[in-house]
Amino acid sequence: MGQFYHYKCNHCGYDQKYQIGGGFFTKEHWNETDKLRIQLKNELLNGEYGSVFQTLAQTGNLEYDCDTALYQCRTCRALTVRRGKRVEYRYSQQYGQSILESSVFDFSVEFDKHCTQCGIEQMEQVDINTVICPQCKERLLELVNYGWWD
Repeated sequence: MGQFYHYKCNHCGYDQKYQIGGGFFTKEHWNETDKLRIQLKNELLNGEYGSVFQTLAQTGNLEYDCDTALYQCRTCRALTVRRGKRVEYRYSQQYGQSILESSVFDFSVEFDKHCTQCGIEQMEQVDINTVICPQCKERLLELVNYGWWD
């Protein structure tokens, strides 16, 4: 099931709808996502992003996220739907009987931050509630409507 977001800027009039993900009947979308996950995993295993990520990939504890999401450039404020190239790692260790006697370590890394508008490596997946207007770059966009589509 995909998501949609409709944003509007009350300052400059920007008005745009974004569709993210794939529906139940969009098999091509999910096939492409799986293909990119495998590709990212192989790149990490081959050491293309350094020995630390190679070692983490070898542990099998990484989650690979190559699905579509809404991204915004922190430099030029371009807003676009694109496929992520992201890994997430979570490690927890229990060293006693209580939940208080444990440690949790987690992080996520985005490997492709290249902005196609300005060329700078500043693209980040956005929190849907804190999107800055890509047109006037002055205000937060109002999330007019959001939901799911299939």
